Amino acid sequence: MNTKAFKAAVWILLIFSIIYIGREVSFIFIPLVVFVRLLFLPTLFALILYYLFRPIVSWLQGRNVARPLAILMIYATLALLVVLIFGTVGVEAYQQLLELIDFFPEYLDQAINAVGALEETYLFQRFQANDMFSIEDLAESVSEFILNALPGFQEGISSAMGFLANAVILFVLLPIILFYLLKDGESFHRFITRHIPEEYREEALTILKEIDHGLASFIQGQIIVSVSVGVLAYIGFLIIGIRHALILALFAVVTNFIPYIGPFIATIPAVIVGLFTSGLMALQVLIVIFIVQQIESLFITPQVMGKKLYLHPMVIIVLLLVVGNLAGLLGLIIAVPTFVIFKIIFSHLYEFLRTKKTADNGRSTKV
Repeated sequence: MNTKAFKAAVWILLIFSIIYIGREVSFIFIPLVVFVRLLFLPTLFALILYYLFRPIVSWLQGRNVARPLAILMIYATLALLVVLIFGTVGVEAYQQLLELIDFFPEYLDQAINAVGALEETYLFQRFQANDMFSIEDLAESVSEFILNALPGFQEGISSAMGFLANAVILFVLLPIILFYLLKDGESFHRFITRHIPEEYREEALTILKEIDHGLASFIQGQIIVSVSVGVLAYIGFLIIGIRHALILALFAVVTNFIPYIGPFIATIPAVIVGLFTSGLMALQVLIVIFIVQQIESLFITPQVMGKKLYLHPMVIIVLLLVVGNLAGLLGLIIAVPTFVIFKIIFSHLYEFLRTKKTADNGRSTKV
């Protein structure tokens, strides 16, 4: 009997048994799932802010400021910045959002008029004559969609209430988790490796340090790149005079956290708003976005991100397609850093096992 094959079969059988038993008693894990869901978003945002503020805390500590005091100084500065931002950018963004809501009926009328004008064109009438397209069928489809969506309205309200509850939990837990991350995060490596056998401790420490460095580079770099893109887009939108420039630029900041796909998502609302003004404005919007993306890809990203976290574009696109279907928008945002973590772990494990196997073969040859 092949011992390795028998061991592999036993392990596979054991794994499937655990999965089956876990599904049968899944109700036991419901409190754990709820607990993880409550802590996931606060922990995620705390990690992002940790990597953003850690260099500042270390810099202050290097100038003889106690670490807890440095953290409190950052909290005070951050609170002041939030008040200033909401008092300036926030007020302007809120006004533009109200303006966008006020303009919505006008945009809807323009869309209806555009459909009416399209219906009068020769090409459209040819389509209708050949039964290839019918405005009545389109209207019926839209009506059916609205009727099907109405039952989910109550569920949407419940989701909104759940979102508000999660926002309150996030607001309460985020500062607490972030404080302890900034205070004790530097000793996290030693805490983990202390529970690992000594022969693997050095390799584990190397992996943890590389993951830490990779996450820090990605998060800090992505924030700088996204904010830079938003500022450049806002300046460009102001130059061409498009409505709701700040809202569109802020949307570009958020979507730019999604690699490759994000810039295309940010383009859609800006072009639509431009089209409601004029065809020339939509063209100017496309030119502004093209120039911003060229500046970002040729100058900002190479300087900020470098090539340390380089992944082939096809790998990222496939990864985003898969994770986006499984986990939605949040999955799109965390897909790349999660992939980077697993890439670092598996590359080190492969190299470690290969080196260990070579060393074992060398010892057996000598014997």
